Amino acid sequence: MKIIDLLNMISKGEEVPKYIQYYNMLKGKTDIMMVCKENIFYKLDQLEIQLNSRVEILEEEKKIPEKLDMVLLGQCDNWLQPTIETDEKIRAELNPYVIDIIRENTLEIQHKFNELLDYLKSKGE
Repeated sequence: MKIIDLLNMISKGEEVPKYIQYYNMLKGKTDIMMVCKENIFYKLDQLEIQLNSRVEILEEEKKIPEKLDMVLLGQCDNWLQPTIETDEKIRAELNPYVIDIIRENTLEIQHKFNELLDYLKSKGE
């Protein structure tokens, strides 16, 4: 991605990454910047970057939840409830046996996920 692409995204009101890594031409090394038009214009004005400078999007560190709090079975039941006419047709085609398999596997996934979280927590992750 380039600086000009970020400015185009901002001008269109699109969601932009929170942070980017770029090569600071003034300092001669890579640097990190919070993305907003003010920062971009300032760095352009200071000749730290150019419109065609390439940038790398930095991902935010994701936190591991303590436990899977949501009851997936409840979500599964909501998913299986018809909300529009096409859902009614889909549900009518689902065999009750298939619905039971979905519910059973959802609970198993929740249990395994919580086991994985406990293991990571015990390892200090």
